[in-house]
Amino acid sequence: MGLLLGSGITLTASSYAGVVKFLTIFPLLVLGANVGNVLFVKSAISNQLITMLPVPVEKVPALVIIAMVILSVATGIFVIIFVNIFAGGYDNSLPRKVKGPALADSYPALFRLQSAHNNTIECLAMVTACFWAATTHSLDAQLFAKLALSVLASRLLYVVVYVLDEDFLRTSCYILAIAGMTDIAIGAVFPETLSKYD
Repeated sequence: MGLLLGSGITLTASSYAGVVKFLTIFPLLVLGANVGNVLFVKSAISNQLITMLPVPVEKVPALVIIAMVILSVATGIFVIIFVNIFAGGYDNSLPRKVKGPALADSYPALFRLQSAHNNTIECLAMVTACFWAATTHSLDAQLFAKLALSVLASRLLYVVVYVLDEDFLRTSCYILAIAGMTDIAIGAVFPETLSKYD
């Protein structure tokens, strides 16, 4: 159990009160994600990160997609390795059975890593579609690169906090990535929506 989860800072709920709590907190998380992306884009660190990368600014989004693919593969491979080591072997003919809900009972951190792997694969589809929109409709290269890095950073952190069972932070990272992807795609089609980054 994560530290925040153990302290009661969670979005997990099994009652109407939990639903009300989530519906109250969710808009604040969306607002926080938008503020976080704006602060990151306008920060000196985003400029430094872009200059440190081995590709020109126009290729940063492609590098981010490559990193996301590597992240999805790595998380899946780590689950297989750890299941082999700790759970008595891995049956490749029944992978979903081996890595399914039964794993949650015996090795919850491994199950959460598998869940983060699954979500990373799902996120790849969204990232690809949003980046395609930005590439097709010529989003400003510098802004595109910075938002792409924000998406990648939030997805990397997402995996870590998921494994650590910090559901509030996990949801925050998820929303931060979605906010970045949304700005990338919508901003490419409707550039006026990106005025917050000016």
